[in-house]
Amino acid sequence: MDKTEMTALIVVGVMIAMDYFTGLLKALKNHDVSSVKMREGLYHKGAYVVVMALAEVIEHAKKVHDFLTVGAPAPLQEAACVGVRFPQSYYEELTALYTRKRDVFLAGLDRLGLKHNVPQGTYFVLLDISDFLALDRFRGWSDLEFCEWIIREIGVAAVPGSSFFREPVNHLIRLHFARSEETLEQALDRLAKLAALLH
Repeated sequence: MDKTEMTALIVVGVMIAMDYFTGLLKALKNHDVSSVKMREGLYHKGAYVVVMALAEVIEHAKKVHDFLTVGAPAPLQEAACVGVRFPQSYYEELTALYTRKRDVFLAGLDRLGLKHNVPQGTYFVLLDISDFLALDRFRGWSDLEFCEWIIREIGVAAVPGSSFFREPVNHLIRLHFARSEETLEQALDRLAKLAALLH
């Protein structure tokens, strides 16, 4: 196969784990892989895979992309049809439940002196880690490195905020409070060790 047969360049963005990338490589194995060049780019932003390949391979990749982005919500659409028939009281109780969880968690973060946003329609909270990144022990760290450290050393899982911004944001990490109040209190107890680093 010569270079003129290399006809297309596409970017497929998928928000799934690295095993998808491995699966894509295996799927392409049936084709002349020696002439297919692939590289991974911006993986932490959502596994963007750049594929240069034969038109036939590109067509298959387009179908995979289409099913992932268009077909994925189909079960959610069916669930929404059921959900719209629930009584208003269901949604009022759900709102009250998550408002209570949010208030418990944010009050705990406030007691610890940890800076955060106040979410209005989600069960995720962004914690501002600027003060930690200014400490000598974390100077020059990315939010990803900080999240890896907080999991190992504090025992609380967080997601780097940079995953959710187009801009170069490195001072936020995301936590969620869709847990039992007991679990939230345990997380706050652990986060007290983190807060102690600033005092």
